[in-house]
Amino acid sequence: GAVVLDAGTGAVTLRIDGASPVERAVFLPGGRRLVVARRDGTLEVVEVGTGDARVVAGATGRGGECDALDVSHGGRFVVESRRALAPRVRIVDLETGTTSFLAAPDDWIWLGITSDAAARRVAGAAADGAILCADRDGDAVFRTVAEHDHVPLGVAFDPAGDRVLSWGEDRRAIVADLVLGTRQELFLHQQGVTSAAWSPDGRQIATWSSERILRLFDAADGRPVRAIQA
Repeated sequence: GAVVLDAGTGAVTLRIDGASPVERAVFLPGGRRLVVARRDGTLEVVEVGTGDARVVAGATGRGGECDALDVSHGGRFVVESRRALAPRVRIVDLETGTTSFLAAPDDWIWLGITSDAAARRVAGAAADGAILCADRDGDAVFRTVAEHDHVPLGVAFDPAGDRVLSWGEDRRAIVADLVLGTRQELFLHQQGVTSAAWSPDGRQIATWSSERILRLFDAADGRPVRAIQA
């Protein structure tokens, strides 16, 4: 199962059980609902206050480990990747209840996945260091937009859906501009970058590394803005 904790007290506020184990879970915007991915391939939306669950995508038949799970900006779309799922990437529209898929090579192991607000673009971090993106309004083929020297740990679209931020154990955060076709590296990290995020307006990027330093960068030019030692 899975548990929801109170961030202030650490107390367990909800336990999520069921016949099929929970593989991954992610909050929807506002923090009142969770998207839960189960091993049998089922996706559920769970009300944090009551524990009530609604199935939004059924079991895939083959099930399998959920490699990556995320929700779009605004929370309308859920994207996930499973090694046993063919095609590999599933996109669920929570407003209409419709499901669509994107094909990806079977040998890719996804360590992170993300989409823009309208799920026009989907990006993922592969275990070999490649950051890949597919445009669903185009040919929907995944292509490399950035590369890490070691294992990437995550990906995130900016609010406009035009830039992909990735980060990983190679001490780098990389911004790939999908419109201009450029890449920008954010340096200064002395150890692996374990987490990163865009500001709500897309003007700044925050990174957190194993050296326990929070760094802020200007998203336009990569200029360091501030460093906070934990």
